[in-house]
Amino acid sequence: ATSSSTAPANLSGQVTEKLTRTNYILWRTQVTPQLHGAGFFGYVDGSLPEPAKLIVTKDKDGKEDTSPNPLHPVWIHEEQHVLGYLLNNLSKEVLVQVTTID
Repeated sequence: ATSSSTAPANLSGQVTEKLTRTNYILWRTQVTPQLHGAGFFGYVDGSLPEPAKLIVTKDKDGKEDTSPNPLHPVWIHEEQHVLGYLLNNLSKEVLVQVTTID
């Protein structure tokens, strides 16, 4: 299940300590409850997998038809919101390392 499109309001809580090389436990203690409370932790732990882009259905004659999955763009929107939230809560030193990893 995905949450509603009110994602931006749900992850607006204050994080007083951005992630550095030395404060992971403190940072995680602040970020994890906000992600759980907003219903978005599944994007982080993988329990909300990306839905298929297309839905395949069969008509009464067995002919297959594909159509866009309406859940896919919602998932992408929310996943990108979570990513932005996490990136915004990284220190500059950590952000530089994260953004250079492919």
